[in-house]
This record gives sequence, structure tokens and C-alpha cells, in this order.
Amino acid sequence: MYINSIGGSADGTKIFGNRIGTDLTGNRAIPNFFSGITVFNNRSKLSAPSVYTLIGDIDPARGNVIAANVGSGINIEASTQISVQNNSIGVGANGLSALGNALSGLDIGSSKDVLVSGNRIANNLNGVNVFADSATAVSISRNAIFSNLGLGIDLA
Repeated sequence: MYINSIGGSADGTKIFGNRIGTDLTGNRAIPNFFSGITVFNNRSKLSAPSVYTLIGDIDPARGNVIAANVGSGINIEASTQISVQNNSIGVGANGLSALGNALSGLDIGSSKDVLVSGNRIANNLNGVNVFADSATAVSISRNAIFSNLGLGIDLA
């Protein structure tokens, strides 16, 4: 059981092509005890928009499988310039296996300038939670969000 966490001055971090919470095939659950990925207090100090912390990739073939974790698939808190693109969250690499995270597929709180695009988000408690009182400039587009127990997108 591991905690996968990015924090502090990890500007420009790229996480792609991984199986997080699954075996190497991406189709059998081996859950992490907490969230699959946590981004906390990662505030970009550079103004260039290309300095995003990237979870997944603009190329869909290089996305992550983030599934079957005891917490959320991805938890973003107190961070800026984060991009979550072309991942399978709560779904196996084969696109069929229901490997939901116990909480939400993606939680976003106290963060700014977050892009969520091109992901497949299913089989979680909620698909995407955006804590609207503390998260700003969050763009959610071109995702397939389905078969979650609660809401697809919850603007809490």
C-alpha cells in the first residue's frame, strides 16, 4: 500500500502511462490504502501556461489507469495549473472492467486553473467533485462520465 503524493514546488510534474491501484494489465484491482494520486499545495511559481502539472497526457494512448483505490482516484487540493487528461478513472485498461474508487473519481478543492478533459470516469461514488466555494477556473470538458453511484459532476 502506497501513498502517491505530489506537493510543494513540483511544477511541471508529468504522470502518464501508469497503472495506479491495479496490476500491470490495468484490469485487476490492487488498491492503494488512500487516494491513487494526491496533488497538495502545488502552486506554480511560473506564469507560463505550459508549466502545468500533468496527470495523463494529451495523447490518449499515454493516459493512466487510476482505479480501485480506497480513497478517491485523484485528489487535488490547494494547487494551481493542474491538467487531468485522457485517463481511465474507475475503469480498467480494457475499458470494460468496473474498478471504481471507493470515493470520487476526482476531487478538486481550494485550487485554481484546473483542466479535466478527455477522461473516462465511471464506477466511483461521484464522478467529479468540485468544491465550488474554494475551487476556481475549473474546466471540465470532453469527458465520458457514467455509472457512478452518485452524481457525475457534483459542484459541492
